[in-house]
Parts: sequence; structure tokens; C-alpha cells
Amino acid sequence: MGAPWCMPSNEQQKELKNNCSIQWTQQNDVNGTLVTGPSGGQIFFPNAGYRWDDKLLDVESEGHYWSGSLHLGSDGSYDDFYLCFMYGSWAWAISNRCVGLSVRACARS
Repeated sequence: MGAPWCMPSNEQQKELKNNCSIQWTQQNDVNGTLVTGPSGGQIFFPNAGYRWDDKLLDVESEGHYWSGSLHLGSDGSYDDFYLCFMYGSWAWAISNRCVGLSVRACARS
């Protein structure tokens, strides 16, 4: 991505979730989640779905966004944390990195 951009860490995603509000909405005819911070700043996460093998799934209804934080799985494989938006709610999850999720970069501070 190059400077000044980076992948958000799991801690940054947690900070976003703990301090912001969300609204299920549409922007430019795209379904997604609008996240609003305490200062009034906003970021839109499109419901881009995810890719599994050759299939694109849950487009328009879900958005899944990788963090840059790896997680060592019980079988010794590396998984990754991600933030998931679904129907006006959001959660953290862990998945194998072979799943095709979206990336939303953030500016380095």
C-alpha cells in the first residue's frame, strides 16, 4: 500500500468497535455500514461479501475486513483476525488467510 497507509491492527479494529456507532445504510447504491466516531468522523464499509474458492458470497448483506494481526491456530497454521459487518451489527472473528476478505487501509499515525 505504501506510506502513509497500513493494515489496521486487531487492536485498532477493537478501538473502532468500542468507541464508534454504526448504521446500516446505502451510499451510491451500495449497501454497507457507516461507522461514526466520537468526533463525528465517518468511514463507510461496503458490503462486499467474501470469496471462498471460486464463489463470491454474501455480497450486499455482509462486509468482512482483514486486520494486519496474525493469530497462531491450534494446528500451527496462521489465521488472521477480521472485522465483520452484518445487518446493522458487527463482530470480530478469526479465519484462515485463504478466504478472500476485503482490505480497508488506514493512515499511519
